[in-house]
Amino acid sequence: MRGVGGSDIYGWMGSLATYGFITVYGQVTFALPFYLKLKQHLTAPLLLLSIVATTAMVLALVGTLYPVPAAPYNWLPYLYLSYLFAGLVWFAASRRVEANRLLRR
Repeated sequence: MRGVGGSDIYGWMGSLATYGFITVYGQVTFALPFYLKLKQHLTAPLLLLSIVATTAMVLALVGTLYPVPAAPYNWLPYLYLSYLFAGLVWFAASRRVEANRLLRR
């Protein structure tokens, strides 16, 4: 990549990492009340905490997307989603291959 400095690349990778953190933290905060209910430990304060934390993650994500940042930051969310989708496809394919291998034994 000619004409691109190391600090630019560092910023791009940091933005991609931020999308990853927001995704994981959002999933955890969303899943927390379901897990606590399953274990019969869900209380109103914990439910409220989960709702606030999930809302914070959604707002953090929206804050990275709006207002629309300048290029190339405007296409990084699509790159992240493509990367995430490719990982999910790979995971599904590898599970199918492993299941078929176990059935042949």
